[in-house]
Amino acid sequence: NAQGQEVTLPGGNFYLLNAINSSEIANGKYLYNPKTGQIEVQWIQGIGSERAAAPQAQLMSTVINGILTRKLPWGLVMLGVFLVIVVELLGIRSLAFAVGAYLSIGTTLAIFVGGAMRWLVERSTKRTGQAHIESDVSPGSLFASGLIAAGGIMGLLGIGVKLLEATGKLPENALAWGQKFPAMANNNVLAVITFLLLAVSLYYFARKPLEGGKKD
Repeated sequence: NAQGQEVTLPGGNFYLLNAINSSEIANGKYLYNPKTGQIEVQWIQGIGSERAAAPQAQLMSTVINGILTRKLPWGLVMLGVFLVIVVELLGIRSLAFAVGAYLSIGTTLAIFVGGAMRWLVERSTKRTGQAHIESDVSPGSLFASGLIAAGGIMGLLGIGVKLLEATGKLPENALAWGQKFPAMANNNVLAVITFLLLAVSLYYFARKPLEGGKKD
């Protein structure tokens, strides 16, 4: 999966290869020496790495490069289009179906739990005779939005820490608390309890009315 163009450098003539989703080398641009038949050096690092993975960016890069190089597997693309049409005819939201098919079970399970909490909140409000208002400023939506924002911020902070480690400004695995407390890091029961507490807090705040929401 590499396309090359000839470039002339002080060391001789090379081919600049753009490797995408290769099973042998990491994504990026490499200098290939036709005389030795070997890749001399990685010219530009590709999107994502072991330190900071970027699956969404890699997916978009694969699609864009496939379109530009006219080597996109259109058979798979058209198969996805027809699947979406069938899903829509069945009355299922195609976007939710596509996201569930793309993401791993570890991610979709958390989304399912969030949806289950919403269903429990709606059922609870109906039992108590309260009207459930579909709004972007409802307590549950605001709390969930805060969780999403916090997750994004922590992801950016994590990438920043990895960049500092790569440049030598921080020691390797400076914030790897799991290595300092292996009993907690490898405790699945503790992780499940923490996740359940998060789900319960979402349920609690989603049922709690906003302050100032009711006027006499």
